[in-house]
Amino acid sequence: MINPPAMALRRRSEELFASAEREKLHDPDSAALLLFYAVECGLKAVYMLQNNLRYTDEARGSARPARSFSHNIVSLVQALNIARASIKPVPAV
Repeated sequence: MINPPAMALRRRSEELFASAEREKLHDPDSAALLLFYAVECGLKAVYMLQNNLRYTDEARGSARPARSFSHNIVSLVQALNIARASIKPVPAV
């Protein structure tokens, strides 16, 4: 299994975001998926940095491994204590 450090996740988040921006005119569905993964990588990187975790499978004190969140962005937002008011509503499908 791949076990990237926080800074690699941050870089990947930026790469995925840039790819989503380039793709959004050609294939909006692909762009949305790329954006989802960009957000996931970015939030996991922040979580790891806040909790002084080196790798995604590392746990420390009360901090669970970033890998344990899987693709659950809502749980990551809750773990980071991000205010609900600071998040834009989910677009209608």
